[in-house]
Amino acid sequence: SEALNGVCHDHEEAGALDSLPTFLIDRTEVRINEYERCVEVGVCSEPDVGERCNWDVSGRGDHPVNCVDWNQALAYCQWKDGRLPYEAEWEKAARAGQP
Repeated sequence: SEALNGVCHDHEEAGALDSLPTFLIDRTEVRINEYERCVEVGVCSEPDVGERCNWDVSGRGDHPVNCVDWNQALAYCQWKDGRLPYEAEWEKAARAGQP
């Protein structure tokens, strides 16, 4: 919002995302089946389990993996020859081209 520009950080002001270099980001979240392969080869560690976690729940292989921490997400991305998106990239992708 233009009305909030004086209150926002520079990278949050209108138009700040327009100057980002081109980047690629996956269209979907990482599914359990995909993350499981990284665990099987010993690169990634198993996510937490619990009431709200998908790991180790039968029939959820095509669901997004959750209950991973930042280090686990980083390890997976590096294993896939990628990286985690920067905050501004994530925001731009989430807006899907909308200002």
